[in-house]
Amino acid sequence: MSSPKSTLTSTMAATLAAALLAVLASPARAGDLEDARALQSKRSWEAAAAKYEKLAEADPANAAAALGWAECLIALGKYELAARKVGGAFDANPADASLRLVRARAWYLSGLQVEREGGDGSTILGNMSEAVRWSRKAIEIDPANSAAKVLCAQALLYKNQGELKETMDLLNEVVAKDPKCFDAHFELGQIAFNAGRRDRTQFVAAEKHFRDAFTVDPTSGAALLRATWSKQWQGKAPAAELIDDYLAAGKLLPEDTGALTAIFKLRKSKGCEDKAVAALAALQSVNKRAKTYACTAEAERLAAGGKGGPAVDKAVEGVKAWGEGDIANELNVILADIAWNPGTRIDGKERDLLGEAMWKAWPNRVENPSNAGVWWRDIGKDAKRAVTWYLRAAEAAPESPQVLNDTGVVYDYNLGEPEKAEPWYRKAIEKAQEQGLEPSNDAKDVEGMGYRDALNNLGKLLFVQKRWKDLKAHAESAPDGFPAAAGWLRAADEHLKN
Repeated sequence: MSSPKSTLTSTMAATLAAALLAVLASPARAGDLEDARALQSKRSWEAAAAKYEKLAEADPANAAAALGWAECLIALGKYELAARKVGGAFDANPADASLRLVRARAWYLSGLQVEREGGDGSTILGNMSEAVRWSRKAIEIDPANSAAKVLCAQALLYKNQGELKETMDLLNEVVAKDPKCFDAHFELGQIAFNAGRRDRTQFVAAEKHFRDAFTVDPTSGAALLRATWSKQWQGKAPAAELIDDYLAAGKLLPEDTGALTAIFKLRKSKGCEDKAVAALAALQSVNKRAKTYACTAEAERLAAGGKGGPAVDKAVEGVKAWGEGDIANELNVILADIAWNPGTRIDGKERDLLGEAMWKAWPNRVENPSNAGVWWRDIGKDAKRAVTWYLRAAEAAPESPQVLNDTGVVYDYNLGEPEKAEPWYRKAIEKAQEQGLEPSNDAKDVEGMGYRDALNNLGKLLFVQKRWKDLKAHAESAPDGFPAAAGWLRAADEHLKN
């Protein structure tokens, strides 16, 4: 994982400033470069880039112009363009590490951009390889360049191709020289944290590096959050102490739910429920989603105490407070349990009140309408209400053989409308075949089971309706060895002969 800092490190900034001073040796007019630098300092990226571009085109050997142009392009998110354009000044400046470093940084950021956009994996790795290549060149020119070493380490970490020793050597060299390098401490913390999944003792080193990073930048909630995760995973810290740390991290992370989720889970620790709820309440002024966590915790408590109605009201309040984006799984599980667990003391109307709120907030979560459909079908005994929910589930998961088959089942077995069920069975079979699925009896393979059930249900429907030609076609199109297919084929052939 890369460091959350998006700005240049102090070392890189110093390198940039030194390169820009090279203007004195350039044939370009000093005033033009000063104008470009002034615009850049004001974050007028487009205007500054235009001036740098003219200077670089007029004098391709001008390192300061090429570097400034690349930095502005990076600020505009034009990473690959920045990587390619800066190369024009390389030949004339073979000993300029800053030019190689800015190209490395541009390739690195381009790789992250391609990843965010869901681009091709080989393109991402190719960009990261270029970042490694050019940062190494910068290090060859300037072996003391900390910014180049950190960037090289970040790209190597992303590639994850066995260069861990080189990565750690680079980062340790940086912290030995510059103990206040945030990025180096953060990356070393991340390496140790990942190693802690195999060796719990590594979480001690992870916590130290993340806390060192936080000491360098006390505004970094990301560093403090990870330090506290590392502390918790060591398995020794009291829950109350962890809640205090997560509360401090949460105050620095107004758009993140990591601290909220951690506090929410710790509410189950002995004697910590009130402290956790108070911490969630304190974070509501910083993070709007803290209210959803607090309301869900209160709703769960009310439901456990048999106060179903108030629990639903509090849960709905929390759902409406979430805002855009998908909900955390930890919350969804509890809210769904309140709504559709038969043990919750609420009636169908109250269940639908919460279910509707969840469906409107997160329409792409298929488990919510699916759970509702099951409850209304099997417990509420209202097939019409059940089919309303199953249609919503099918809208959320149009590729799911299980959901498509279950929608057909409600029409077929509960509403007695086989003509409406048949298209759903056929759609379930079609989607399963498109996905290359096999019929399954394994309860863990829900989609394979959905395929199996759709095949059986359609076969039974055609048999009952005595549609022998259709049954024969269905049997012949069934997967090889499907148990019921031979029987369907015999029955169809016997009736078609008569």
